[in-house]
Amino acid sequence: ANKLGIPYGFVADPLGSGVERCYALFEYARSLGRETDYMLTYARAVNAEGIRSETNAGLKVIVERAGLDWQKAKALLNDQSWRGWVEDNRKAMYDCGLWGVPSFRYGAVSCWGQDRLWIIKDEIEKRAETN
Repeated sequence: ANKLGIPYGFVADPLGSGVERCYALFEYARSLGRETDYMLTYARAVNAEGIRSETNAGLKVIVERAGLDWQKAKALLNDQSWRGWVEDNRKAMYDCGLWGVPSFRYGAVSCWGQDRLWIIKDEIEKRAETN
């Protein structure tokens, strides 16, 4: 983060209810085409600004910065439908021999950790050479 000038370090660990609240609003953000803005805003807030997403005050800041309506979002916080796709993703990750984030997969090649992205890069280059 320091090398690339990316703000990071004032972390409010979002594990548990913070992540669940994030997931509960993901479909709302996607329905408006704002899922990328929402996730980037969320990540920056909890990893660089110490904003606590498990609180309404913290999540409201995140939601509004992402261009979403807090009142609509607040009404969706008890939605549990995200649990299905999260479980599908978890199973797919385990099926690849992976166990957490950040996990990467390209074709049949999988790796864990941003320090191993060179493995994915090499596989992309190999595939480009054969095409």
